[in-house]
Amino acid sequence: METGFSGASFKDFRDDQGISTLDNRFSRPKEFGFGSGILLNGHKEIVQLDIGFYFNTYKINTSFGNNGSTGIPLFYDLSFFSLKMGVYVKLMEVAKIKLRVHSHLSHGWLTHGSITYEDEFVDILREDRGFGKTIFNHHYGGSLVYPASDYISFFVSYDIRNSFKESTLSDETYRLHVQSFSVGLLSRITLLDKDSYKTLKEE
Repeated sequence: METGFSGASFKDFRDDQGISTLDNRFSRPKEFGFGSGILLNGHKEIVQLDIGFYFNTYKINTSFGNNGSTGIPLFYDLSFFSLKMGVYVKLMEVAKIKLRVHSHLSHGWLTHGSITYEDEFVDILREDRGFGKTIFNHHYGGSLVYPASDYISFFVSYDIRNSFKESTLSDETYRLHVQSFSVGLLSRITLLDKDSYKTLKEE
């Protein structure tokens, strides 16, 4: 289980002429998110397969200019539910603290989406404005894991997420870029009783 905060922005935007008119100088609010899943251990827990889900909300403040002019400020309010799969690889362990790197792929579904501009409000889910309702992402990052006991570990994680290139109905292309910081809890599940588990561990 994990929870944390994320900041999002659009990246690599191109209009139908192939020109970048994106203005990303606005603030990037940090929004809440949470997730959970299961880890399947590989050889000596050096490699772990991760399968899980997460839910994130994003607020994106931006504008898109036109022919070099200053664009109209746009405020996006987005929420996604996503399924993910990937791997964690342990790089090193010092004083029981493990340093891991990770790489994941995820598929997200837009559960809420709106755009506000010039006192106008647009519900993305109800009004088709060409914004993608599903999204595919690649994640990478690192984490530190501290084992509090044989069964419980705590971790902090930093994640960078970039969507694959998305297209609108107006032939505009963009990527959704997200940076996240989270903390969480790892709980070991075993079918063995405590004495049997210790015996196996000593062997």
